[in-house]
Amino acid sequence: MGYTHSWRYRPGSADYAAAWPQILTDVTHLLGTLQGDAIDLAGPQGYALPIIDPVDGIAFNGAVPEDYECFDLDSPGPDRPVWRFCKTDRRPYDLAVTAVLLRCHQLLPGSFLIGSDGSWDRDWHAARGVVRECFGAVTGTDPLCDTTIGLFPPVH
Repeated sequence: MGYTHSWRYRPGSADYAAAWPQILTDVTHLLGTLQGDAIDLAGPQGYALPIIDPVDGIAFNGAVPEDYECFDLDSPGPDRPVWRFCKTDRRPYDLAVTAVLLRCHQLLPGSFLIGSDGSWDRDWHAARGVVRECFGAVTGTDPLCDTTIGLFPPVH
């Protein structure tokens, strides 16, 4: 399977559209802060620059050879639930993935659900510190949940 983070959200909701400009600003700040702190970030394929675009959305990976799977986040669009996941294999860019997910959850606490194979207390500790340092925002309780609940019909 691999070490994986998941998230569920509605890119077409009014709340997401309203938060989108702040998400773009905050992700730009987060990735800029993390770039060079022993984390080389790149575009979706492990080369070039991360994508942070109002229309094309957000997409990044670790730089080759520390790339694994691309993290991506849709720009506002059709109002349908979206479920995504990103396997990071615990590579250095995992910190960028978890920090971005946590910040999105903080901006949209009721509608941006996050889940992980990792432990909130251990594996998300660094991301919590980066988000606190960058934005002064603290998430006091463990927000990690099963992001698939209610997403797929039951199997009979």
